[in-house]
Amino acid sequence: MSSTVLLVGNGPYLNRGCEAIVRGTAVILRAAFGPDVRIVHACTSTAVPPAEVERQNRTESDPAIRHVSIPQDPSRGSRAWLAWQLSRRLRVRVPGPYRALDAVLTDARAMLEVGGDNYSLDYGFPWPLMELDRHASRRGVPVVLWGASVGPFDARPDVAGEMHRHLAGLAAITAREDRSESYLARVGAGARARRVSDPAFLMEPSEPGSVGVDPDGAVGLNFSPLMARWATGGDLGAWAERCTEIVAAVAGAAGRRILLVPHVTAPHDDDLA
Repeated sequence: MSSTVLLVGNGPYLNRGCEAIVRGTAVILRAAFGPDVRIVHACTSTAVPPAEVERQNRTESDPAIRHVSIPQDPSRGSRAWLAWQLSRRLRVRVPGPYRALDAVLTDARAMLEVGGDNYSLDYGFPWPLMELDRHASRRGVPVVLWGASVGPFDARPDVAGEMHRHLAGLAAITAREDRSESYLARVGAGARARRVSDPAFLMEPSEPGSVGVDPDGAVGLNFSPLMARWATGGDLGAWAERCTEIVAAVAGAAGRRILLVPHVTAPHDDDLA
């Protein structure tokens, strides 16, 4: 039996959370399928530019992991969008961008949707991922929503029913918090769901390089520009001022150096900046 597992739906390693999910999942897959398991980490060109996929291949530290790019354009009016609309409304199967994965799917034992919070409305309705799931299922590959936060989709009643049926049709769902598990039960997908911890917690630790501060004597803080949505109504300048106040308050209360830990360093979303 094949020992290849396909991971899809993830962002770039420039998001350390995305990398941590892959690293922890690799630990789980080796425990389940043995040390020879092969992992194909496929990212859409929309989520991860092909040049970044190639960089990840060059710098990948795990020889079991190979990164591939899926050409994709989910914007309204694109070929991928039209293919999905025809498939959804008329049940006409139009070849879409996911044919790029057919060679991998032929040899895959399972496909894991590893994006974390993709199956929500945080980034819009995830119809491209739904079509990717269907593409794999039509080729006989079990699809698992892996270590995920799910929903709610109540704000989109026009398509919520379709999503709920889709979730109920997956091979399995592993939900990483109680709210997702409860939501899945409420919408009829509870039979597929199992409560788990986030796979990132199984990432194997490694010693950090020199950061100029003794980590054992510091307090680590992460500030994301995304947090400005909730903290300051999206005002990044006001959020930077709030971060300064937090750093000063924590330093004063703890009497320690502060270590700022960037979680995401992508060009469009840079904690370090």
